[in-house]
Amino acid sequence: MAALLGPKKLLAQHVAYLYNAVLLPRLEFRLQTTLFSENTMFSVLRKKAGLATTTPLALLFLKLLFSI
Repeated sequence: MAALLGPKKLLAQHVAYLYNAVLLPRLEFRLQTTLFSENTMFSVLRKKAGLATTTPLALLFLKLLFSI
């Protein structure tokens, strides 16, 4: 009986369903209920901007740098 329940190949439709109906709602809920520290947010910001971790925070808020 266990052999019948073994690993089966997933179709693209199955993966899309799992992603849209299971993974995304769970991720959205966790993001709404999880609080991140200020240091964690700045760390993520630096990584996404491609900056070194030693980049001063003041550099991130310069208005002249981004022409804002």
